[in-house]
Amino acid sequence: MISVAAHSSQYALPSGTLTGGAIATFSSYGPTLDERSKPDISAPGVSVCSAVSSFTDNSFSNAQTVSFNGTDYKFTRISGTSMSSPMVTGVVALILEANHYLMPWQVKDIIRQSARTDSYTGVIPAGGSLRWGMGKLDAYEAIKLALNTVSIDQTAEESFVKVFPNPTTGLLYIQGNLTGNETFQLIGLDGKILLNGQLEIGKLDLSALQTGMYILNIHSNSGDKSVQVIKE
Repeated sequence: MISVAAHSSQYALPSGTLTGGAIATFSSYGPTLDERSKPDISAPGVSVCSAVSSFTDNSFSNAQTVSFNGTDYKFTRISGTSMSSPMVTGVVALILEANHYLMPWQVKDIIRQSARTDSYTGVIPAGGSLRWGMGKLDAYEAIKLALNTVSIDQTAEESFVKVFPNPTTGLLYIQGNLTGNETFQLIGLDGKILLNGQLEIGKLDLSALQTGMYILNIHSNSGDKSVQVIKE
């Protein structure tokens, strides 16, 4: 279980001044009754604009209406840890998409280890803050850490091929049981094949690509391997 605190989102005013970022007044303090340090992480949960069920009979202030296929869908702004928790859930989904081998405890550790701090959180103690947990949720850093975390179930498959560094700024080095007859495809998240051909043993040059996430498919007589790669 991941316990989630809530803070307001930080954004820039037209003047360029940053506003927001403080802990929400409704966000509970730790520890738990049995003295465990909680929360684990904090995520945006103040005045979050979200979809409203078309079947609700509760009153709400309409923030936006989106029309689709002849139906109007309403959005409203809601505050609560009931909004910050789905933020963390979404990042968990991204982590598992990046590395589906991870165990539940590894996902939790990644969320905690990749958290960011700022002037609002202050310095976080080693075991976590009773107000902020390990700090503020950082989706990008969490995904990068997930890509570089090995699960028990993944170890056997990694005997075929491993890539590093990941993320990379240019050259991606490849190790494994390669014979020189492997082919590859590098695919963008939109499904387009950006690079393909015979795989040069030992490395692949991604320096011409834009910053982002890609899928590297390697085909060999030993089988196929797909690896998610981040280009910085």
